[in-house]
Amino acid sequence: MFRPHIGLDKLKNPRHVEAPQPVMSMWLPSCTLAQAPLVAVASGGLAMAMQAGLSLWLCRSSDEAVASTAGYRAHHAIAFGFMLLATTIGSAVWVAASGSAASRLLVTPAVHAAGAIRFLAAVLLGELLLWDLPTAIWVKRLRRPDMIIHHVAMAMVAALLVGLPVYYAAFYIGAVELSVLPLTLNELFASAHEANEQLLRADGQGDGQGDGQGDGQGDGQGDGQGDGQGDGPRAVRLRGLAKWRDLSQIAAALSFVLVRGLEFTRVTAGRFVPEASAALGAATLSLAHRRSLQAMIGFTVGFNALQLYWLYLLVDYTRKSGLGGERPA
Repeated sequence: MFRPHIGLDKLKNPRHVEAPQPVMSMWLPSCTLAQAPLVAVASGGLAMAMQAGLSLWLCRSSDEAVASTAGYRAHHAIAFGFMLLATTIGSAVWVAASGSAASRLLVTPAVHAAGAIRFLAAVLLGELLLWDLPTAIWVKRLRRPDMIIHHVAMAMVAALLVGLPVYYAAFYIGAVELSVLPLTLNELFASAHEANEQLLRADGQGDGQGDGQGDGQGDGQGDGQGDGQGDGPRAVRLRGLAKWRDLSQIAAALSFVLVRGLEFTRVTAGRFVPEASAALGAATLSLAHRRSLQAMIGFTVGFNALQLYWLYLLVDYTRKSGLGGERPA
């Protein structure tokens, strides 16, 4: 059974914090505090360059459904790569590291693969500030207020973790992104389905109105059904997209419940908050470290509340609409 007070007495003498067991992190990217700004700029610059290049390439597609959603598709393809990187680095540190409660909160460059955590924080800080948030300005589908607020807060947390790469960051900005992978795929399939559905309906209405005859109208309406009825190439594609959209939505819902709803709450309420609160009572804790831990507690509790709110929306939507489909905006 986990007891959060174990090892916290060592906070009275930070110089003698027990180091955790070695982490198999030789293959993980790492950076120092001095290198972090360069990593952030490189991350954000690379993401923006990929956004511009991929958007331009998709805009030239002969398929109107692809060209009309080029910016959104490019964003999610790039986001999937960043979240895969975060999941890999964060999970590697989270499952491999061990040590006392004190060593999880008082870190040195040699403790808990702090260099890898700092690298991940710098990467996320750069892509959020230089690519993700700016992209939301010109891609309308990304302008969800709750997500913009979430990403602004994430940028603040990433900046904090660059200076204080504690062990729990491996979970909060790394391992939990596992749940975002199926969600990103679901949003891509849902966007593609919606674009093809709109074109199919427009084509059907155009054919019906252009002919002006009863048969023409009937054919047009039949071809333009949103559920992809008919044998045309776009109708067949629409049915395939609907299948993958529904499967990825189910996977996203399950992963969100398990990772964001249950495990996030368990780690926050059962581990991080008790340990960090106890650590704040250490007389020798520096003022900067104390303020950073206080900020982390506030951000973590706030994020946890947001995750539970999203979980409520997910459960409510599933109760009303069943599994599958596109999650509400």
